[in-house]
Amino acid sequence: MPDVIGGQGDCEGSNETANGLTGNLLSSEPSESSNETGDGESDDGKNSDLDVNINNNIEIKQRLDLIISVEEGEAPIPKADQDRIESKDKVIVTERKGITGPDCRSGNVLDGASNAKDLRVLAECQDATGTVMHTKKMDDGDYKFFLKVDEQFKFLVNAKNDEKTDGFLVVEIVPPHQDGMYLPKDGERVHVWGARVTDKPKGWHEIHPPWKVVNQ
Repeated sequence: MPDVIGGQGDCEGSNETANGLTGNLLSSEPSESSNETGDGESDDGKNSDLDVNINNNIEIKQRLDLIISVEEGEAPIPKADQDRIESKDKVIVTERKGITGPDCRSGNVLDGASNAKDLRVLAECQDATGTVMHTKKMDDGDYKFFLKVDEQFKFLVNAKNDEKTDGFLVVEIVPPHQDGMYLPKDGERVHVWGARVTDKPKGWHEIHPPWKVVNQ
């Protein structure tokens, strides 16, 4: 049986924009010698910015794909680290309880998760909004994606997310739930509901499995 921890809380914050794939976008000042468009901005400057943004997106996607690929066969984190994370989880969930409502599920919230024994339940129902950074169909059939959560959901990620997933929340849609569920694409904004868990061998936080995904 998976471990279960409960707790309460909520936090206000500003939403991220849907084009948050590269963080803050770079801009360049048009030089006096460059050709200017009717609005006073240089064509060269626009093209340069576009090239930088595309290159940054590709670099981010390649790094995230490597993170996902490597973690499939990665050894569990040391037991001492797992125990330390569990202690922190107990503190966090006393301040941040899950939610209730029609989008939540009753019964076994880990139903369909092939690695349920590795998941410690922090909240039986949790929602989150944010931007999808990278998606991949895993060997076990899970549809996994990294979610850049909006500011009010930053509490959902922990130090292991910061260290190993670029600070993004891991979301895994299990095969039994994929039929009829929206499977998001890179760059899309989504609202998800599911079980909030810690993947004990990895140490990071996830929503796994989600049972509702809405494209915003």
